[in-house]
Amino acid sequence: MPLPQVRTRSAGLAAMFDYFTTIGLDGDVARLRRDHPDIGWHSFADWAAGQDWSALLSPTPARR
Repeated sequence: MPLPQVRTRSAGLAAMFDYFTTIGLDGDVARLRRDHPDIGWHSFADWAAGQDWSALLSPTPARR
């Protein structure tokens, strides 16, 4: 969706997308792990492998 069209719906959302596109968003993961060794760090792949995807992706039963 073009940024001007997003801006007509939400100036804040447009500002966020503009920031991500022009400046970007990076994190120093190695430094975070070094500075905070007490946190149980894991990769996205490890997190994803631990999920019950069949339950997460199954349709939600209709509420009565």
